[in-house]
Amino acid sequence: METGIGLAEQAYDIIQKKSEDNTIAQSLSGIFGWPITIGTDIAVIPMIYVPLWDRLRELFSRSNVAQDAATNIIKGIIGEIFVDIAFDKFMGNIPLVGIYFNAICAKNMTWRLGILFTMLAARGEEVEGMDVKETMALIRKVFPQSDMFKFITPEKEKFLKLINGVTNLNQEDFNRKVDKMLDMIDEL
Repeated sequence: METGIGLAEQAYDIIQKKSEDNTIAQSLSGIFGWPITIGTDIAVIPMIYVPLWDRLRELFSRSNVAQDAATNIIKGIIGEIFVDIAFDKFMGNIPLVGIYFNAICAKNMTWRLGILFTMLAARGEEVEGMDVKETMALIRKVFPQSDMFKFITPEKEKFLKLINGVTNLNQEDFNRKVDKMLDMIDEL
């Protein structure tokens, strides 16, 4: 297995590629608006997000996540991504105008989930019992999207530092480190 830095760099590139793929698919759906955008949202789950998660886990020599464990992870982050979903559903369903908003939301969602999936894969094999809500809060704070009308690609150096900081930690140490990083950011 490669060193964490090499794997983290590869993970960044994988997320970037999936982000571009998702952006194209979601932008095209914005031409037509509702209900095409809803169909695309559903289609990208097995076409973009599941393969992204599986590819990142494979990169770190981890097995694929069982469906029930994946469902629990998604339930754990729904509050953190709700605003993104709501904004996407509101603005992205307007024909033509939705092109831009679907692109922004697709990039944002792919990057947030990609960073989460990378952190979980880098951390270790097991995903049960992970503090995913706090991890998503950390991702939002480390890579803020302060303008809902503009997407900023996460800085590669910050991404590498974050991933390498959680590589091969046990769950307890991972959860403790995430909490400590959140506390540090909140104190700034």
